[in-house]
Amino acid sequence: MKKRTRWFLSIMAICLLTLGGTLSASAFTPFYDDFNDRPDGLIADNYGINDPLGKWDVTSQRFYSINHQGYTNSPVFRAVTYQSDFNDVDVSSDMMRTNTGIEDYDGLQLFFRYKDANNLYVAGLRKDGQLHLKRKYRKKYTTLALVPYVTVPGVFYNFRIVAVGGSIKVYVNGVEQIAVRDSTFTIGKVGMRTDNIEAYFDNFQALNI
Repeated sequence: MKKRTRWFLSIMAICLLTLGGTLSASAFTPFYDDFNDRPDGLIADNYGINDPLGKWDVTSQRFYSINHQGYTNSPVFRAVTYQSDFNDVDVSSDMMRTNTGIEDYDGLQLFFRYKDANNLYVAGLRKDGQLHLKRKYRKKYTTLALVPYVTVPGVFYNFRIVAVGGSIKVYVNGVEQIAVRDSTFTIGKVGMRTDNIEAYFDNFQALNI
């Protein structure tokens, strides 16, 4: 898979300024992990091993680097950034599953505006051929959108979320699939979730816009 280069995000920031846009301070220190700087092996887990690069907080089970890609085969995997100041955010990752999972909602998911395990947004490409966007508020999930989107094992998908104010848009492979409004959460971490699958990740990035 072709790697994106780090300078791409810097160029985005410069272009926005040139066009008269405004950027928060954290826009100049975007989060990026293409796993190229990591040796094969454990990145972090929730049993006491922390990410040596200080990027990922694994809140459930284990996260690995294999062949310059992120990897997990944990049945309940959760990882979020230590960085927590993403508000108007553009977050994306190339993601692939190698098996189908067990439950209908099992699949590849992205967190954004994540405050804690009980207060967050999450979008997911599911086993049952659906794409969902959910809000979790005080431990209770609410489905904000559910649309058809079939994925197959062994194929990378570029999964992207753009949240600006109350506008939330979800893209797969560059095509908008969901557009809703919700302003329950305005700032937080970003991250990844999988359930009952083996999954690979690449080119994870997040930028305040």
